[in-house]
Amino acid sequence: MRVLYSTMMTIRTRICCNLDQPMFASLAIALRYAAVRRQFATIDKSREERQILDYQTLQHILVPELSKAFVQSTVARYIRDSFREMMKGIENFNFSAMDSMHHILSGFKAKFSDEACFSIDKCRRSTGGAGFASHSGFSDIYYNTSPQPTFEGDNTVLLLQATKFVFKLVKQAKKDPSKTLPFPFSYISEIDKLLSISGKGKSVDEVMDLDVLSGALAVRAAYLIKNTVQAVSESHEPERIKDNELFAQMKIDMVKAHVNHLTFTVYRQQVESQAWKDSRIKPLLLELGRIWAINSIMENVGPIFDAGYFAPSVSMRMNEALDIMVRKLRPQLIPLVELKAASDLVVPTNIGNSYGDIYETQLEWAKDSSMNHYDKDGVPPQWEEYIKPFLHDEPPVKHPKNLPKTVLAKL
Repeated sequence: MRVLYSTMMTIRTRICCNLDQPMFASLAIALRYAAVRRQFATIDKSREERQILDYQTLQHILVPELSKAFVQSTVARYIRDSFREMMKGIENFNFSAMDSMHHILSGFKAKFSDEACFSIDKCRRSTGGAGFASHSGFSDIYYNTSPQPTFEGDNTVLLLQATKFVFKLVKQAKKDPSKTLPFPFSYISEIDKLLSISGKGKSVDEVMDLDVLSGALAVRAAYLIKNTVQAVSESHEPERIKDNELFAQMKIDMVKAHVNHLTFTVYRQQVESQAWKDSRIKPLLLELGRIWAINSIMENVGPIFDAGYFAPSVSMRMNEALDIMVRKLRPQLIPLVELKAASDLVVPTNIGNSYGDIYETQLEWAKDSSMNHYDKDGVPPQWEEYIKPFLHDEPPVKHPKNLPKTVLAKL
């Protein structure tokens, strides 16, 4: 049975390891379009229109999504390597790694698939009306990605499954306080110590410190874990009532914070332990990690303040830190996304191809559209059927002929 169970884990591993592809494909379209598209003459002492990629608002939309794509891609490598190690153990009848691997895959599959869908839509919306057209490429990317949040397990169910292992880890940590839990769960052994830290983030530089950001993510998870475990243990209701009616949402919030901390911990470990041939790469990847961490913290900063970890006004400093880092990464945005961009043959698009000739491509594709062959004397058939009746205040009322008779009778 355990070997069969590993088959399901294989599918979840592949999902986690492939979800960065649609994210980078969407980012490539959005960033290439933003580099070519110009709008509004807002450049000081110039009549030339500004590249939309130079608008701060667009940068704050796309740079966090770029950081998510790099983080997920890097963590996916850790997932793949860990899964391979587990399978080697199974071949030798060693099943000890299956529980932790199931937990990791349940949490990361839920997080990564949700983030991928949200990221694709953000990229699409950042391109305005051009991204709405099917020829932009976004519709195909989203069509192929949107099943993932429910494929091989609904994400809410997976997160609830992941909570069981968190409770198990808490019990292990309490049973033997002198023994630290293995990577990347070691922070659970130090919950009380983490919750005693206070006053962090008193300056912008401190807010950007990797240790401070890692500590904030750990404190949020530790605070929610402690409160959830305590609430569940103090309740005298039956287990089924606890799991389904009282503490399900509390567990979801807890495990989301836990998975976010694991994500950053693994990403940082992977980047810092790698021997980079070019010394400029590591600082860029760590900067993306900082942006990811700050955005993750700001999504739910309440528990961190409740725990006393942050000094007052830290939210303002985080926004200032984001401004600094996003501005710093601006010259690297196109090179970074091109590292992972797919071929134009894999992701056909008329607004974000690798050549940058978006307007020429849009005109060419429009001329070649099959809809042009249905025109009568240069007038499309839709004019007579849909547009003309509206001009005469006579909207057409048409219903498909293949509707059931019971439905047609009511129309």
